[in-house]
Amino acid sequence: MRNSDQVEIPMKANDSISWKVACYEKLQELLKKQFRSSVNQTQIGVINDSMSYELYNAVVDEHEDVNKFLDVLEKVCREKQLDCSTIIYQATPSGDSLLHVAAEYGRTRIAELLVDNNFLLIVTNKRKDTALHVAARAKSIEAMKVILSKFDDASSKNNFIMLPNKVGNTALHEAIISKDPEGFAFILSEQSESTLSFYWDTHPADSPMYVAVQSGNAEILRRLLQIPFPSDRVIYKSRGNSPLHAAISERNIDEIVDKKEELMFLGDENESTPLHYAALTGYVEGVRKLLNKSTLVAFQQNANANLPIHVACGEGRVRVVKEFLRIQGPCTSLWLNNEGRNILHIAAMRGKNSMVKYLLKHPKIDSKTVNEKDLNGDTPLHLASRKLHLWTLLHLSRDKRIKMNLVNDQGLTARDIVRSQRNFPMTRRELGADVILGIAGGAARAIENKQRQSQPVANKEWNVNDGANTLIIVAVLVATVTFAAGFTVPGGLYSSDDSVPKERGMAVLTDQTLFKIFMVFNTISMYCSTIGSVILTWMHLGDRRFSLRAFYISRAFVNWALITMTVAFMAAIRLVVSNNDLFADLISAIAFIFIFLNLCLWFIGHFPLGSRLPILRQVGELSLWIVLILFYGTKDDVV
Repeated sequence: MRNSDQVEIPMKANDSISWKVACYEKLQELLKKQFRSSVNQTQIGVINDSMSYELYNAVVDEHEDVNKFLDVLEKVCREKQLDCSTIIYQATPSGDSLLHVAAEYGRTRIAELLVDNNFLLIVTNKRKDTALHVAARAKSIEAMKVILSKFDDASSKNNFIMLPNKVGNTALHEAIISKDPEGFAFILSEQSESTLSFYWDTHPADSPMYVAVQSGNAEILRRLLQIPFPSDRVIYKSRGNSPLHAAISERNIDEIVDKKEELMFLGDENESTPLHYAALTGYVEGVRKLLNKSTLVAFQQNANANLPIHVACGEGRVRVVKEFLRIQGPCTSLWLNNEGRNILHIAAMRGKNSMVKYLLKHPKIDSKTVNEKDLNGDTPLHLASRKLHLWTLLHLSRDKRIKMNLVNDQGLTARDIVRSQRNFPMTRRELGADVILGIAGGAARAIENKQRQSQPVANKEWNVNDGANTLIIVAVLVATVTFAAGFTVPGGLYSSDDSVPKERGMAVLTDQTLFKIFMVFNTISMYCSTIGSVILTWMHLGDRRFSLRAFYISRAFVNWALITMTVAFMAAIRLVVSNNDLFADLISAIAFIFIFLNLCLWFIGHFPLGSRLPILRQVGELSLWIVLILFYGTKDDVV
């Protein structure tokens, strides 16, 4: 039953004029009507501050019965004892007003009723969305038309359309993200052309064109490409990445570059152009396309004063750098950043050894380039030494054009730099860098000729006590195994009741050559491991240098114990299968291979890599290559 106080609305279902007039009149009556009781008015109003679920359902009802909506509104006002204006401004837990809900579900009549009374037009939810944002996201073009119809002044309308939400998106952004060409075209048509430049250089979010590229809507993108840049000022930087940046990430730049060539020069917040981004991501086809359009963009610096080719070198993009080096001109005079560093400086500093190797072979990289100093006087060799990039140092030091003993502004050679930052004891990287430079003829002039006050800092990466603890476990294990093998010999022992008294308890295979080899090497292994263990007990005397020396001596004994143990094992296995020649030969071959590898590893670890003798130098270089491959892979780590 309808309440006797409710106002009947004489309206026809299809009469677009009568429904609006009648509903408007009833809404005005509700606004004027007093629903508050005389008791606890304030307390009730504070408690009931959320939108009624019944009122929410009346808005989202697919039949969009405006009369029913007003009836529910009146009912809620009575139940909550609050004025109609208070109820209308109540929101859902997410902050959505009645107008937000109507816009989301496309209830244009309810939306029109609310905006006609200037309710909720600029109210935002917790995401800072206006009702226009919500309508654009929901592809509700009729709701958008209703909302924007309330603005007679073009300036106010433009300002409203350009209101950003919490993430910085305007209603136009939301229409693009929703892939709604019709809604996008409508919002665009409602804006003045003079305000469109707002999206390029002052808006906190990504540009609409950038969003269009990311959303993959070609129709919207083509429409945006027809909008000219503002003629009253130069736009050199875009808030958020430019659309061409997005197209590069999608690997599809042809349409934008062909129709909007000026976007090639538009940088992002860091002043990185699309060419910087293409070089960074290794997009070879994009780099080629941009360079073919204009080589001028190749010489634009970003906020870090780097050219696109510097970015490519820093990331090791060899194929991209090939495209840049196709540009005619002297390499050393063109490819410099604000720190005076050329492309070889950048590649060496970042440890991109494949890039360094390529550049050293390129005809445009001459002797001047490989030895060029930056503003600090550092050559590429100095920078690689400072970062301890071993493979990069190896490639540079093998180039005959490199002058190994150039000094920087601090009077330091490359080898000086390695030694000036060394730890005690030297780390493997420091030792490797020092050896590489030493083999190539690098001198430590500042270290040899100057009395330096500073002392090497302790190597925190390596603890001699931890190394000793590991080594003593190995030594004791070897001693235990070889000790046990001395009493459980291959072939066994004569029994205690043997017919020959002098053979009782003796080894059965004593006369065999392989048995003698087993016993000799097993004994050597046992005593080497024992001596190594005894020396390791000296390491707790408190003297770091003494402990370090003791560790190295004991390690040598343990190494020999391991090698001789493998020989003893090979002799014993060969002996017990000697009745099968083919199987015995196979076992021997496997044993010899691994014994040889063991000896090679020992040899590499103890070879005098810094020797100047020609033959030893060649062997040392080969040993160095093996060490680098085994312990550092084929690439330098970026430090």
